Amino acid sequence: MASRTFNVGIIGYGMSAKVFHIPLIATVPELKLYAIVQRNPKSDNDAEKDHSDIKIYHSTEDMVKDDKVDVVVVTTPPVTHLELAKLALVNGKH
Repeated sequence: MASRTFNVGIIGYGMSAKVFHIPLIATVPELKLYAIVQRNPKSDNDAEKDHSDIKIYHSTEDMVKDDKVDVVVVTTPPVTHLELAKLALVNGKH
């Protein structure tokens, strides 16, 4: 049986995303980095420059409405996790 590939959306583009989550996703054949939410890119920290082949969002609300996103990884400060996880779940994401 062929395995399914799940499109992953990352919320946040700090050290946790860049050093741990994105490299980990790249090692799992069933996962594909599909989108990143980065609200305020800077010239020395820009997801769009680093990952020109994926979708970049500046709003979490827009990303979780994307039907192609299957799984959401929250890499923002812990105090924001509940609100962002609930938003993902309400929009049918894992």
